[in-house]
Amino acid sequence: MRPTITKICAAFLAAAVAIAAVSCGPETKPETPTTKDDRSAALGFMRTGDKYMASKQYATAYRMYCDAVNSNPTLFEAHLGRQESFFKYFDAAIPGQVRQRKQLVKEYGNHLGAYGNSAEFRFLYGNILDKSGQRTKAAGYLRRAIEIDPTFYRAHLVLADICEEVERSPRQAANHRAEGRKFRLVSDLKSDVDKNPYGIVAHLRYQDVVFKMENVMPERFPVGGLENRYASLAQRHAGTAHEATFRYLWGRVLGMVGKPDEAKMQFEHARSLNPKMGWAHDGLATCLLQKIRGGALTQNEQLVEKAVRLLTTATSLNPERAAIGLKLIKARQIALNVYANQLANLERQIKNEPNNERLNEYTERMNHYFIKIHDTRRACHDELLGITSKHPENIEGYVLLTTIALTDGSFLFAQRAINIADARARALSDEE
Repeated sequence: MRPTITKICAAFLAAAVAIAAVSCGPETKPETPTTKDDRSAALGFMRTGDKYMASKQYATAYRMYCDAVNSNPTLFEAHLGRQESFFKYFDAAIPGQVRQRKQLVKEYGNHLGAYGNSAEFRFLYGNILDKSGQRTKAAGYLRRAIEIDPTFYRAHLVLADICEEVERSPRQAANHRAEGRKFRLVSDLKSDVDKNPYGIVAHLRYQDVVFKMENVMPERFPVGGLENRYASLAQRHAGTAHEATFRYLWGRVLGMVGKPDEAKMQFEHARSLNPKMGWAHDGLATCLLQKIRGGALTQNEQLVEKAVRLLTTATSLNPERAAIGLKLIKARQIALNVYANQLANLERQIKNEPNNERLNEYTERMNHYFIKIHDTRRACHDELLGITSKHPENIEGYVLLTTIALTDGSFLFAQRAINIADARARALSDEE
């Protein structure tokens, strides 16, 4: 049976509506932000917009971002999504979309009256000017955004393209691109922390990068900022289920800035709150190792073995963390040095006193250290094989394995391990 005329018309109308939604996008005048400030609703709209962006439904994503902006006019990420989604489906051959672009440019220019001192809104105006082809004009607003916030990586990266393609200044372009990538790393790590506020690994990455920035760029990242941030977080979470996490994280920063005694207090507090937190055991071991390496305590057998025990516990509680396992092996190597020195001392005593009545005692103690050296070397070897098999990308594991193999006289095994390490290093270099 042939379909009726009514059904054909209905199908044709539905198809036409669908095509219009994808090819033309919304033809209505862009929404003007209201005075309403509902952050939770805005975040909900923005997340929905992100999903539509991921599925390349750009016109629908644009409407979601507009709703987010209307719910909270100061939410930068919503404005950014709005601009990005619009230009994903924009077609200069469609008059309605050209008018819509003009309205958007005007709207973001008007925002400067209310948010003129905001680096974010200076960037948003410069960004939409850039996307609209007014690139020379855009550069001025992007530079002003960087003056307000020198760490604003997006402004650096957009300005780098303008310097290269419009202003023909490759040196400026390279400088802005380098700055942008550097600050983007910090921003991305902070974003990871914001998305997973109780994830220790995300915090560790953030701490490492910001601490480095405080040392090399104190004018942009004031010294002490990281310490103050984590002191505040630990105090804010006092008495909650997450206090141990933030005590540990605060302690780690204290250790990084050269306050080992204060760091130790926080690690001990964290361990008392959560004895199964492997990170706290790792922190205490790190404090001990720093103390041991600091000078006269390098041969303190009790302290070295305590560090080994703490790291053994930390490794059993965090078996997936190769870094803790490698630290344990390094602690065992310090212990091997201690045992070797003890053996040498006993041999000297026997040599200097051949008729000593304590010869049996010295011999027994030598046997004791021979066994310790044997067991410690075997443990290092077995643990390293485990790490390199579970984490074949870890170059440091192969380097340590080479060192131990050479010490044991396993030259062919050492050569194989160093070849793997070299291949891994070259692969990483090619990726960069």
